[in-house]
Amino acid sequence: MLSFAKTLKEAQANKTTVSEIEKLIEGLGPVDELSITQLVKLLEKRDGPAKKAGTAKQIDEDVVSRYVDMLAKSHNDPSRFDLVFDELQTDKQVRLPEIDAIARQFVGGTRAYKKRADALKDIRLRFDAGLAAQRRREASSGIF
Repeated sequence: MLSFAKTLKEAQANKTTVSEIEKLIEGLGPVDELSITQLVKLLEKRDGPAKKAGTAKQIDEDVVSRYVDMLAKSHNDPSRFDLVFDELQTDKQVRLPEIDAIARQFVGGTRAYKKRADALKDIRLRFDAGLAAQRRREASSGIF
């Protein structure tokens, strides 16, 4: 590996790149005779094992479906919606992945929420818009 780095250094004309390759050569000096496997073991011992890519947080689908159903059933009843909304805000089972899924289903959007507050705000806005539309329909139903 060290010989490859030296050859690469000689082929480079850029001073910055040559300087970086010199630093690499200096750093590889003590481990030049090691095989790749030995080098990996040495680095794992020093840094700990390589971390695997993070897995997506599991969503509790039961919590999501329960809240989506309760929100849908409260579509014309502000007091019922407020009860469900208050419970949604305080429920410890509703983490960011769940509130994200609930908001997407209730609002009907595809936006990924990074904050609980944003998801809750959109749920509230969607309810308010639906309620306002319902009131307009009721007010205009007797006109024609």
